[in-house]
Amino acid sequence: MRCVKCFDAFVQKEYVPKIHDGRASGLEKRQRAVDVLDDKGHHKRKKRTDCKHCGRTDHVMGNSNKCPLNKKSPIYDPNFVADTTTAPTANVTDEPDTATTAPTANATDEPDTTTTAPTSNATDEPDTTTTAPTANATDEPDTTTTAPTANATDEPDTTTTTPTAPAPPVLPTDTVRPITPVLPTFQVGDCCVAQWHRRQWFLAHVTSVGPAFGYEVYFPGDGQTKKCLRRDQLRSCDGMAVAPVRRGALINSEWLFPGDNDLEPGMFRVRRIEGNTYVCTRLTGGGSVNMDNFDIGYVMGRLRDAQEMIRRA
Repeated sequence: MRCVKCFDAFVQKEYVPKIHDGRASGLEKRQRAVDVLDDKGHHKRKKRTDCKHCGRTDHVMGNSNKCPLNKKSPIYDPNFVADTTTAPTANVTDEPDTATTAPTANATDEPDTTTTAPTSNATDEPDTTTTAPTANATDEPDTTTTAPTANATDEPDTTTTTPTAPAPPVLPTDTVRPITPVLPTFQVGDCCVAQWHRRQWFLAHVTSVGPAFGYEVYFPGDGQTKKCLRRDQLRSCDGMAVAPVRRGALINSEWLFPGDNDLEPGMFRVRRIEGNTYVCTRLTGGGSVNMDNFDIGYVMGRLRDAQEMIRRA
């Protein structure tokens, strides 16, 4: 694997000569810029004599107060158009051979043809003399008519193409309505994905809906609640691979309690919902407590674990 410097040198040596079109590259221009030597023989860069932003020669920096494109300048003009006369001059100096060769060839062709005809006509009889002007007359009109014809055909093509572009349809103002996103509406007991913090979304149950205070949700994962949520802070669960279980769907479900310090283990049955808890009655096991309240998230976790054990068995 080459480093950046070695790879750049490899490209300049192997590939650039194959695709180079003959014009001076940026590397060559930079090299010419530092070809000037000072008194000590050190390379130095030519001083800039104009501003590269606006093209004026009374300053060289874009942050000068004389630059009309400097926003902090008192003469700032956002509509200022830089003078493009400098660019063609640079191009002509870069490619002098191509620019001078074409006009020179054209100039030498026309004088040779015009001078040869009169010379031969002068030595011949009047019949030949009349023929030469005829040839000259036909040559000149052909040249003069061809150029305007080409220009005339070029200009109409450009002008006719612009009007033919299809215009966007204009709709009446009474039919144009702003597009507003359709947010789902949730009811008490629905499952959703609620926003806990920024970029933190978790499965939740809607426990309260109020027009003034928004939504109140319960997170079964940790038993926490959050109030005053907006509608855009709740998302639907339709796109989930496994649909979540509604809290009301577990009524009359039986589950195993492993036991605690103040409650004996045994089987319990879900009877009803009170707030964010299930009221469960004991089916098996000892102890004097036959009814107790359990967190909804805890009961759902016990039922999920039991189904996972049955699936693995």
